Amino acid sequence: MENCCVYWIHLPEHSDIFIEGYVGITKNIEKRINDHKKYSKNYHLKNAFKKHDNMIVTVVFEGNRNDCYMIENLLRNVDKIGWNIAKGGLFLSKLAKKAQIEKIKGVALTQEHKNNISIGLKQSNHPLHGSFHTEESKKKMSDSHKNKPSNFKGLKMSEESRKKISETRKNNPKVRELSSNAGKISVEKYRNDPERQKQHSERMKLWWKERKELIGGEHRN
Repeated sequence: MENCCVYWIHLPEHSDIFIEGYVGITKNIEKRINDHKKYSKNYHLKNAFKKHDNMIVTVVFEGNRNDCYMIENLLRNVDKIGWNIAKGGLFLSKLAKKAQIEKIKGVALTQEHKNNISIGLKQSNHPLHGSFHTEESKKKMSDSHKNKPSNFKGLKMSEESRKKISETRKNNPKVRELSSNAGKISVEKYRNDPERQKQHSERMKLWWKERKELIGGEHRN
């Protein structure tokens, strides 16, 4: 599969790749930028190039086309974000996604592979290193998922998966410790939180009031 890159066109003052500038993918960055300037149907981006002479092009990821589409979809998961007019990853079909999942399904990562991933994510030159979602970008991502069914809807966990999870929890002392302390922690939080005690008291008074009215109504009938 051919290699491509995910790029971000932005202004110097832009700091949030999730909601600012333009994100796209290409296998020839120079030709693609030239096309944006001359032939783009995206009037937001075309006007930005005309208006500003300090535009920055940053390559944020390099890899095969499917991986690039996935990254693009992560950064532009709905229409009309920044200078993009359409959401990213449109060409990554359901079949391609399924093939990608099947490809890695059941493949155990070696310790070396895990270490390389960990090191790569920690490096300061990683494009998303140290970045955090702004409240605005969080809201946009939240709104994009509202009224949409979960990707896991209808999927049932196999008995083998259930057993593996159960065994992992049984053999993990940290999980056992957290489970045994969960009740104690909740009680302590309640005892040390007057506001929570007040809310609980008000809820109980309301419950008893409704209960008495219900019982009284039954007796009257």
